[in-house]
Amino acid sequence: MLQYVYDKKYNFCFSAKGIDNYIVCRYIVITIYRMTIYKETIYMNDLYALTETTYYILLALVKPCHGYGIMQAVEKLSNERIRLAAGTLYGALNALVDKGWIIQLPVEAGSRRKEYVITEDGMFILENELKRLKELVSSGEAVLKGE
Repeated sequence: MLQYVYDKKYNFCFSAKGIDNYIVCRYIVITIYRMTIYKETIYMNDLYALTETTYYILLALVKPCHGYGIMQAVEKLSNERIRLAAGTLYGALNALVDKGWIIQLPVEAGSRRKEYVITEDGMFILENELKRLKELVSSGEAVLKGE
């Protein structure tokens, strides 16, 4: 006996032979959809309010840079308020790589110099943090001006 699966959303029938492929495809579609919703929900609820150090590291990595260059860029961008030690920087870089916000670029043979650059997700995080910070400043100014 031949079995069929009917998908109401797409108004389509699948035979028993196509059920496995159908299930895999629907799982992938649902997973991608949930990831999209989850991502938007996380960022809209400000669950990723960045530390100053993380914000400046991401900002420094808009262009590819190596560790010492990142330390110098963060110091310059923060008007010398933040000075990163090597251990702090590399711990933060490892955490950002794990989150997928930055990537390590391929290392040339024989070189010890590791370069990093921000990813699309990292840029998304950085842009949302900038919006969040602008909102904080505008709210503060409004309250202090008595509006």
